[in-house]
Amino acid sequence: MHDNRIYRLERPFGPKITAILCIEMWRYGMMPLAVVLWCGLSPAETRSFTIRSADAPPVEIRYFLRGAFGGFGGFVREADEGGVYQIPLFVDSQTERAGDTGTPAESLKAILYAPGCQFNLLSVDLKATMIRTATFACTPLTRTTLNGRISSLVSDSARLDVGIYYMASWGHSFFGFLDGPVEQFSIGNPRLAADGRFQVEIPDFSKDSVTTQMQPKAYLKVVVIEHSGGDRVQMAVPPANLLHNSIGLKILSHYDSQIPFSFRPSN
Repeated sequence: MHDNRIYRLERPFGPKITAILCIEMWRYGMMPLAVVLWCGLSPAETRSFTIRSADAPPVEIRYFLRGAFGGFGGFVREADEGGVYQIPLFVDSQTERAGDTGTPAESLKAILYAPGCQFNLLSVDLKATMIRTATFACTPLTRTTLNGRISSLVSDSARLDVGIYYMASWGHSFFGFLDGPVEQFSIGNPRLAADGRFQVEIPDFSKDSVTTQMQPKAYLKVVVIEHSGGDRVQMAVPPANLLHNSIGLKILSHYDSQIPFSFRPSN
């Protein structure tokens, strides 16, 4: 499954991070993403970048391509029939779609996440290397418990769930653009009790190497949603001592019992 967003860039973004041919590639100064090399292939012979998952749950990939077409962003959430994830490396400017035809990308950046695992970052200069495949290996995160109670529910709690999302606002600087949607990853979806209480175990992102280096550009978002259709009701806001920039919940290794949440006032 692919979705995409088009970006037009006036100039190259960010520091150039080059993948080195026939050695293990580094991961933006963080934990290494293992790279399997196809040193005998010409870049023209590969129309996509392949991600193999060694031992991880399903991997969610957010990617950004740069080339003569400008910039192109999208995501891959499902493996193909061979069990691998394919990031297309060509963009058709007329249809604004990525695929195996069009203009070749010159660079690739990707955020890779699997539930319960640390984030991986991938950065490849496609003109400087013939690397076209990598292996995602899960580095497990310990879990922490989030207990909360939401006051002043706006609807019958029997019809409501809570959605917990990791918000990667550091994605802008990593991908190299100033604005646009914040990348978010679902990490929990507990049922809401009649009295507004909820409890869920979530990954301890305070021990995630990407998160610790990107702070304070990461936080958790808590929303109340209809569990029948998934429609968002409203955002739930934690108390001031746990609030991240008036937006969401701070990422901590431990949360006190029963955090009181309230609804964000409607605009």
